[in-house]
Amino acid sequence: MVAGLGCGVYISNKVANLALPQLEARQKEIEAEIGEPLKWNPNPDNQDKIVVLDRAADLDDRGRWDEYISWLVARVDKFKKAFGPRVKDLNLTQHAELEP
Repeated sequence: MVAGLGCGVYISNKVANLALPQLEARQKEIEAEIGEPLKWNPNPDNQDKIVVLDRAADLDDRGRWDEYISWLVARVDKFKKAFGPRVKDLNLTQHAELEP
C-alpha cells in the first residue's frame, strides 16, 4: 500500500484568517530553517488551514519503517523549532477600526 507521511501545522478556522497571512509573510525564512519547501494552504476552500510537508511511503514495506520514523522525527523537530516561536508571536486579536 503506497500512502503518505506528513508533518504539518494545523490552524483552526477561528484564527486561520489572522494567523496564516502572518506565517506566510515569513515563508522564506521558515522554509530555509526547515530546509524544504512546504505546502501552504493546499486546500484553500477549507476554513481550517494547514502548512504541510509530506512524502510518499510504502507502509507495507516494514523494512523502511525505521527510515520513515526517522524522517518524521526530524521534520517534527524542525517544525517545532521553526513554527513554535512564530506561533507564540502571532497577533490573533482583530482590531476594529475606530469610527470617527
